Amino acid sequence: VSSFCNGAIVLGLTNCAFAFYMQWRLVAALRSADEGGARAMLQEASTIVLYDVVFCIYVLLFAAGVIFCFFGIGWWQTCGVDSWSPFWSAFLLLMFALWSGVFSCCWGLSLGCWGALEGLGVSSSVARLFFGAASDASGSGPQ
Repeated sequence: VSSFCNGAIVLGLTNCAFAFYMQWRLVAALRSADEGGARAMLQEASTIVLYDVVFCIYVLLFAAGVIFCFFGIGWWQTCGVDSWSPFWSAFLLLMFALWSGVFSCCWGLSLGCWGALEGLGVSSSVARLFFGAASDASGSGPQ
């Protein structure tokens, strides 16, 4: 069970590190691009998903982490440990997996919708609110 707890710590730190990595990649790509907005962000996210080696490794680790958490709950039950810490660490990592999947789907759908609106010529300050200053290609956004 202590090995599981150590593994849960490593999984948590890996998830945090990947979140910073993904944010860094998206922001760096959008700053270097000529045009911003939802379409550019969705295109860059698609490029990362399809071609980034770190993303591929993380997906494999993420899936292995989910399986590891289910095993960890089983180990916690069979070992008769008095502490609930192994259970809660596995439960919280599984909740992270669930909600990161839900968030990714919602984020992708919202970018798709805003990208479709951009394609129709609709420009909105609401888009800048959600997607940041990178969607303001003219540079006339709030200072």
